[in-house]
Amino acid sequence: MGCYELIVSVNCGHEGRVARDLLDLLFPYDNSVTLRERGRGKVILATCMSIDLLGKILRKYPIRHMLKVKVVRKKIAKSNIEEIIEEIISFFTVNRAPLRKLSVRLGRLRGWRQAYYRYILEQVKKEVMLLPEGSTYTVELGSEGEVLVAEVIYTASSARVGR
Repeated sequence: MGCYELIVSVNCGHEGRVARDLLDLLFPYDNSVTLRERGRGKVILATCMSIDLLGKILRKYPIRHMLKVKVVRKKIAKSNIEEIIEEIISFFTVNRAPLRKLSVRLGRLRGWRQAYYRYILEQVKKEVMLLPEGSTYTVELGSEGEVLVAEVIYTASSARVGR
């Protein structure tokens, strides 16, 4: 079991409260959980607990003002757009993670074009089946300019419907 970075989306103005409540909630399960960063509408934590257990805890004990929790599965620190695209594709094809939805938000990445999104999706669909019970993944820019591939493990709506 490895350690993971969690990106937590929160209602603006409630970052401190959500960070405190999350740390209080997770500490009994992982006493190494730490706050890495807190910004506008975002809290970043580090934890070494299993992702399955983390998802169950968050759905069982939802935190007010917490909107979404994503687990960073891969960081890509390359500058060449072609290399970045190949790394994204290889993450999904090598891991064969069950996939329900893929959201790519790289509009601010230098050299990014919408055609790259279509190419990524075509290549991933060739190797990985899109399944209703699969996970939602996002590909986005990190705070230091790296590309992050993250799995969404919690949304405020998933807590309400018990998914």
